[in-house]
Amino acid sequence: MAGRLYSVCRRYLKNDEDIEEVLADTFYKIFMKISQLQNPDTFEAWARKITVNECLQKLRTNKSLFISLEENKIDAPESNTENLSWKKISLIC
Repeated sequence: MAGRLYSVCRRYLKNDEDIEEVLADTFYKIFMKISQLQNPDTFEAWARKITVNECLQKLRTNKSLFISLEENKIDAPESNTENLSWKKISLIC
């Protein structure tokens, strides 16, 4: 079962650390909500659906973190090569 859920995670996530985190969250959620499963025959599909939802949540979290980092990005000072080019131009003139 773990191998199948790992394969599901691998389709959505590329980072092994994210996959491990999602799998841990998935197994925890399955364990905590097993009493809500109405038909034991659908366990595998139910577990797979929880896995997909956890993967999508991870992607949303990573995306919002990336966006907030981009919004807070500070403009870096000019690179050394740009400064050197400017100095060369100044010396020539």
